[in-house]
Amino acid sequence: MHIVGQRRDCLHLMEFDNAAFDRTQEITQEHIQEVFNRTAGVADVKIAKIHLASSFTDRSKQVKSYRRGRVLLAGDAAHIHSPLEAQGLNVGLGDAMNLGWKLAAMV
Repeated sequence: MHIVGQRRDCLHLMEFDNAAFDRTQEITQEHIQEVFNRTAGVADVKIAKIHLASSFTDRSKQVKSYRRGRVLLAGDAAHIHSPLEAQGLNVGLGDAMNLGWKLAAMV
């Protein structure tokens, strides 16, 4: 996905690679150039400077149990989600609401 920002000299590049990129590696200008060439289908554009590069995964995970003894898990402690569309935030808030009424019922 390519997004041109308000500034014409700024490009946001997003690749959905099925978690093929090792997120422990540094993101290099060469890597960004290779991704751009492959996803844009052109080879005559040269990326001159990178201002910010980051990576995240689209993998989702969830704990097997939200409770262990007296410890209750909610939000990011219980699951991970892609940062796209604030899905993790919404699920974390839903966890807190769900946990709230259960704790109130126990009290």
